[in-house]
Amino acid sequence: MGIDEAGRGPVIGPLVICGFVYDESVDLRALGAKDSKQLSPTRREKLAVGLLEVATDHRLSVITAIDIDQRDCSLNDLEINHMARLIDELAPDTVYVDAIQSDCAAFRDKLMSRLSHKCTIIAENKADVKFPVVSAASILAKVERDAAVGRLRKEYGDIGSGYPSDPTTRQWLRDWYSSHGSFPPVVRHTWATIKELLSARNQRSLDDF
Repeated sequence: MGIDEAGRGPVIGPLVICGFVYDESVDLRALGAKDSKQLSPTRREKLAVGLLEVATDHRLSVITAIDIDQRDCSLNDLEINHMARLIDELAPDTVYVDAIQSDCAAFRDKLMSRLSHKCTIIAENKADVKFPVVSAASILAKVERDAAVGRLRKEYGDIGSGYPSDPTTRQWLRDWYSSHGSFPPVVRHTWATIKELLSARNQRSLDDF
């Protein structure tokens, strides 16, 4: 089983974690599985179809912006809880997972401590590059995240990628707040990007006063 996530950093939209299980006789590299960030959206969507055909099972855990804002733990712990649930549901013998912290051993131990199902866990940084099964999970998670962002664009207009570094996203946040006086629930209100934007607006108001 491979586990990876997409959408950890954005200020808009969900964080998606995927657990992917397959028959090891299948050559995932031959199918084209590699780190999702190295693939175009169109290529990812095509690969996702083929990956689902060879998967013996898979699960997606979609963590909404509201879930993230209302969490009572760190973002790492929130992700680990969802990863543990995926492992318990899919019950694999071995799990390859892209570690979400630099101390891979500590991450692995924390994940294992939350499992009901006992298995071997290989946790490494950049596992989505090293292990095809994690690449597959990365692709499916990214495709789901992209689809979610596409739905949000239809509802809210051009939000860009949802990442704080995206000028389109930042402009949309400023425009939306100017028009509505608040942000919709698809925005991660606890993100530094939002706090900085509100602080800048408050400062301008004080300066005008």
